[in-house]
Amino acid sequence: MKKALLIFFALITIVNAQTWEKVATSTFGPISDVFFYSENRGWIVGSSGLFAQTTDGGQTWTRVETLPNTTTSLYSIYFWSKMEGFVGGYGDKIYKTEDGGATWTEIAVGTYDGLAVKEIFFASDHQTGWCLTSASNSGEIVKTTDGGQTWSPQLTYAGGDIECMAFGSDTHGVCAGGGSGRMDIWYTSDGETWTKATNPSFPPGFNYTRLDIHGITMANENVAYAVGWGSRAAGLQPSILIKSTDGGQTWTYLQQSEENRQYVNLYCALALDENTVLAGGGASYEGSVIIKTTDGGTTWTRVNAPFGFSIRAFN
Repeated sequence: MKKALLIFFALITIVNAQTWEKVATSTFGPISDVFFYSENRGWIVGSSGLFAQTTDGGQTWTRVETLPNTTTSLYSIYFWSKMEGFVGGYGDKIYKTEDGGATWTEIAVGTYDGLAVKEIFFASDHQTGWCLTSASNSGEIVKTTDGGQTWSPQLTYAGGDIECMAFGSDTHGVCAGGGSGRMDIWYTSDGETWTKATNPSFPPGFNYTRLDIHGITMANENVAYAVGWGSRAAGLQPSILIKSTDGGQTWTYLQQSEENRQYVNLYCALALDENTVLAGGGASYEGSVIIKTTDGGTTWTRVNAPFGFSIRAFN
C-alpha cells in the first residue's frame, strides 16, 4: 500500500542522467502520494493531513493548511486541472477542491466503514472516475459519473484487501490485492464490470511463501505490469514481476537471469510506454531499489537510487 517514507519527483532524471538532488526534508513526515499536473505544478499528500504544493517542479514545497481535517492521514491525490482535484484518506472520505486547494468539500465514498481511499483516477471527461478504498481485510472499487459528487460500488471484496489500481484508458483498468500472502487481480474492459483474472504460473524452485502484489501500471488498454513480494530474509524469493498483454485477463511471470534478480518488496510501477517501465521498492538490507526495463519486461536492471528507504510511489 502507499504508505511512503520517500517519494521521488524527477522522473526524467531517473531515466536519463541518473543523478539526484534532495528537494524535501523530513519535516513533512511520511509522504504517501504525489501528483504533477504540469512540469512545474504538483502536490504531495501524507500523514497528519499533509497537503503541500510546488510551483517550481519540486525544488521547493509549501504546506497548505486548508483541509477540514488536518489529523487524518491522506493516501491519494488526483488533479485534472491546476485548480480542480481530489485527495483521499482514511475513513471512506475524499476531499474535492475547485480553487487549487483554498477550499474543500468533503464527500463520502464506499459502503464499508474504516477503509482508506488509496487510489483515485478520472477519465478524460472529468465526470467519470474511480476510487479504490481498502483496509487489511476488505476492499472496494467505487465509481462516479457526476464529477465526484456521488459514488456507487462496482467491485466489493470481503476476502482481503485491494492494494493498487491503474487505468490504461477511460474504460480499461486493472486492480490487485488479496491480502497477506495472496494474489488476486481483476480487470475491466468497459469501466463497469470487474472480472477476476487468471494468475500467472510461477517457475519451480523459488518456493514463494507470499504472492503479494503491491503496485500495478498500464501502458495502454492492453499492456499492464504488476510488481510485488520479494525476500532474501525468508529464503531467496525474487521480486515478483508479471505482465499482461490482454488488458489484465491473463498474466505472465517475468523470470530474470540470476544476475538481474532482486530480492526485495517492489511497491510501485510506472509504464512510460509499453516497453519502458520503472519499478520501485526496497528492504532494510538493500535500502531503496529502482529497476527499469526497456524491452517489455524481458530484462530489468538496477537504476541508481541513493535514498536509503523503500520507494512507495512514482509520478
